[in-house]
Amino acid sequence: MNHTQRKILIVGGGRVGQRALDFCKENNFIAVIVDDKPDCLVRKYVDIIEVGDNFEVITKLQGNKAILFVTELSEIPRLLQSYDFEYTIPAVPIHLMGKLCYDYLRAKKFQVKPAANVIRLISKRIDQSLIINCSEKDGIIIASFMPKNQNCAQNCVEYLRCPVTKIQKPKPLYEIFQDACQDFPSMIFISEQLKPNLGGIPKKSMDKFLHFLDSINQQVIIGTSCMCHGVLNAFKIEISE
Repeated sequence: MNHTQRKILIVGGGRVGQRALDFCKENNFIAVIVDDKPDCLVRKYVDIIEVGDNFEVITKLQGNKAILFVTELSEIPRLLQSYDFEYTIPAVPIHLMGKLCYDYLRAKKFQVKPAANVIRLISKRIDQSLIINCSEKDGIIIASFMPKNQNCAQNCVEYLRCPVTKIQKPKPLYEIFQDACQDFPSMIFISEQLKPNLGGIPKKSMDKFLHFLDSINQQVIIGTSCMCHGVLNAFKIEISE
């Protein structure tokens, strides 16, 4: 398949970002990388480096070129509003979609805080053996079918039956999240496996994201999950005075 002129957004320029950049080069995608650190790992592997948010230069990219924008992650919603990306690849050690939700709503002059009561309720709806961490104070749940003391199989392609634990999953984790959050304003992003150990959120989901955020005004749950691992953030929203 020829992916010429098709773009992928990579958020984070570390090791995962480098793996995502390799995927773009192997499959002839334009790679647009955002990192707030000017000395990030991918710096030496890109064709163009832009300090700041002069995103217009993206329109001049050809073939499978790679560009690094050294700018704040809070600029990403504007980037998503301006350009189409086949996938957005989270490559940062935070829940990217939760941060984008927070930044977008803050830019709209909302007060955004963790929703402890929502996390408390949602955590009771999820099998406790799957919860790796639950912080009501931070409004976050991290869950996984893999126990803390074990590692995933190398180059795993996300089987319903785990090749390490031999556990048969009753359903993918993203469906468990969807069931737990179904009576709240929520959006659970499914991370599609692009290659082993690399997932991306497809364009169709990102297109819905900002429209979804424009429709909420009290509380929201944002989650990201593949078949085996995932994270949820719950926020309460108030109008700033």
